[in-house]
Amino acid sequence: MAMDLGFESSEDYLKVAHKFKLGFLPTEKSHAKTWELSELSKNNLPKAIQVLKSLDVNVLSVLQEKNIELQGLSKKIRQVFADGGRVFLFGCGATGRLSLLIESIWNQVNPDKVGKVMSFMSGGDIALVQSVEGFEDQVEYGARHLRDLGFSEKDLLISSTEGGETPIVIGATLEATKISKHKSYYLYCNPTQLLVDNIERSKKVIENEMVEPIELYCGSMAVAGSTRMQASSILQIFISMALFMENPEDSMKELGEFKNYFESLDISFLEEFIKKEAGIYVSFGRLTYYVDERLALNTFTDTTERAPTFSMKPFEHPDELTLPLSLCYICIKGASSSMDAWEKLLYRKPKALDWQDSIARVSQSYLQGFDFSQNAIDKREAMSPSKNSFNIDLLAESISWELNGLSYNVPVPKAIHYHWQQVLLKFLLNAHSTLIMGRLRRYENNLMTWVSPSNGKLIDRTARYVDHLLKAEGINKTYEEIVKAIFDITLKKDRSMVLEIFHHIKRDYELTK
Repeated sequence: MAMDLGFESSEDYLKVAHKFKLGFLPTEKSHAKTWELSELSKNNLPKAIQVLKSLDVNVLSVLQEKNIELQGLSKKIRQVFADGGRVFLFGCGATGRLSLLIESIWNQVNPDKVGKVMSFMSGGDIALVQSVEGFEDQVEYGARHLRDLGFSEKDLLISSTEGGETPIVIGATLEATKISKHKSYYLYCNPTQLLVDNIERSKKVIENEMVEPIELYCGSMAVAGSTRMQASSILQIFISMALFMENPEDSMKELGEFKNYFESLDISFLEEFIKKEAGIYVSFGRLTYYVDERLALNTFTDTTERAPTFSMKPFEHPDELTLPLSLCYICIKGASSSMDAWEKLLYRKPKALDWQDSIARVSQSYLQGFDFSQNAIDKREAMSPSKNSFNIDLLAESISWELNGLSYNVPVPKAIHYHWQQVLLKFLLNAHSTLIMGRLRRYENNLMTWVSPSNGKLIDRTARYVDHLLKAEGINKTYEEIVKAIFDITLKKDRSMVLEIFHHIKRDYELTK
């Protein structure tokens, strides 16, 4: 199966490879605490769950040192609102999804202030469902999207990028500095000096006098490069706290209370849910998540991010259903149609780009074709019957999980703000899905071996992971040789690109010894 790598040849990629070599960034590196994660996911789930929990607790600890920055952003947001302005949230991939989640929380908590917080993501809302590759590398797309939304002099942009180097996010941030009287906020999860010293585009935005950079460094990810986890968590919490805190002076108290609650929370119940869901997939079964609309976007994000992170089959467009169907799908409870499901998911009408010079799969008509109501489930069931269901509901004092008769209510204190309930669900879902993927062998140790090299950044990541595995076998190959193999290999269906290239190079090496 030929891969679309975004470049005509390895030679074309290597001419510009320096722009994508990001292995020196902590967010791309392997975390020492999770090196045995794939093995633990299969043979010691209790320990695996606790290891992941410890990294989330660390996120909360890092935030406790960011009070000055938090107070500054909170004060600025209140100033913008008082002046009649709006707060715009932008990101790419996981940070785009967290931006949409925060807006949906705002609209639920403040139904009389819908429109005061505006979110958008690289590729438009359709990128919630399917990754729109190629957009993130285009600086001008970020600027264009911001202008199209009517960003004005009174408005404030809060951009987030886990790595701190995403071109489209940089483009939007710099464009905002030309329009607004307020400084733009630029949030990222790698050390500032490392970015400034090594990546020119990052230096350009971080050192701009109309940009307020905020470093939220929390270490490497549980699965190397998988910034959907700790990096997106710390960004989500920081922005949410600044936006929702009623009394800024109480922010650290609120954070400390949630940290104490989460540290003492017994999440060992995840073990049986992980085993059961993984068992469904191993037995060639499928699963439908039936989700309370209040928790839909959070659950939706976790399930859709399995596709780009672990090369799982993404959610299908109803007009493009082919067997086998994606292993899981989502149904928003109470949704009566495609558009009703979108509006319950986002707590606003969905927005697509509809740029005439853009690709058809980011258009409004393509977006509206996706259906997450019971109608879509009926269509899928008629094509491939499955009785497996996972219900997630928000109750008065708990979050309820129920999977094929296995049930558990996660206790949630009434006193904590609604956005903290969403943080809790994110922590639980991230651990749950990551360890399921480990049991399905979708990563080795803590390396994302099923990464799909569909753009420059991911080609580099693939090459680095292959090199890591080769060196562990005492085999030394140049970066150029590994990249050439990425472009030359014909990938077999449903196989790991990293492992295929590793074994291909290893066989050739052993034959020529």
